[in-house]
Amino acid sequence: LRRAHDLALDRTAITEGLALAYHNLGYMDSALALADTLFMADPHSPGGHLIRLVNAIAAGDMTRAER
Repeated sequence: LRRAHDLALDRTAITEGLALAYHNLGYMDSALALADTLFMADPHSPGGHLIRLVNAIAAGDMTRAER
């Protein structure tokens, strides 16, 4: 996924997949950094919101997850 991301930075689905992979591996900071990248490209990015939601739920922060 990292290689695909490097080759196609504009492909949202690849960035989202990489962020979820980072999340599943426990690299929350990297996942959130990619969410920020998605938001830079689209302030209403569904994938960015998904990554932040998954991260908040994993952290047990339901207040943040509801935003």
